[in-house]
Amino acid sequence: MKSQDQTPLTLVCRPGDAGENLTQELASRGLPALWTPVITIDFQLPALSLTHKAYDILIFISANAVRGCPENLIHSNQTRCRFITVGASTAKMLNECFGLTNIEVPEQQNSEGLLAIESLKKVKGSRIAIIKGMGGRKLLAQTLRQREAQVEEISVYRRLPKPIPEKLSTTILAASTWYAVISSVEILEQFHQYVGTKQLDVRQMHLVVVSQRIFDVAKHLNFVHIHLTKANNAAIIKTLTQHIYPL
Repeated sequence: MKSQDQTPLTLVCRPGDAGENLTQELASRGLPALWTPVITIDFQLPALSLTHKAYDILIFISANAVRGCPENLIHSNQTRCRFITVGASTAKMLNECFGLTNIEVPEQQNSEGLLAIESLKKVKGSRIAIIKGMGGRKLLAQTLRQREAQVEEISVYRRLPKPIPEKLSTTILAASTWYAVISSVEILEQFHQYVGTKQLDVRQMHLVVVSQRIFDVAKHLNFVHIHLTKANNAAIIKTLTQHIYPL
């Protein structure tokens, strides 16, 4: 669709505080941005039989996994087990919510990175809980079971589609160039559906993605302009300002 507005517009599709804060930070730098989360997080309590168990290792897959984690799961295991998070922002959330400081974080912030850390290489007989959202990749749990660990997957939230309001769509369609911040494959898939519904050309859309897996799926969906960065907001802002909005 042709547009009268030649100013690039960034769509922050990341849900929650991280997405809202990123949008505000971009706006404070004079970069036009809209917070357009295409999924919403629905927290739910897991089975009590899982949260009252004793574990040797607790692994948190996201900041939302920390937010949705029952307190008793932390407190009953605090003195006996290792705490591992997929990334620095999740570790920060674990510290803020529960006061934990001795947290292991992999250099590569994904399942492959988790599996590469020393604490998870020799886990035969270890009782491990993976705190996560419903669905998602199976690589971590499957590989730990292959390493003969006793693994429980504890889902504490689910992702639900969230339509972009028509009022925001009017603003989006008025722009000539679009950039979208995409922080998960689920978000990418929902955003791709939105782009198709509005008959936007994916080849004209620029994406900022936070993992190689999202990058690969975006390529498969025929997106052409894809910028790979780290998952934290500081890295996303740096990518936008240095590569998309050079100052």
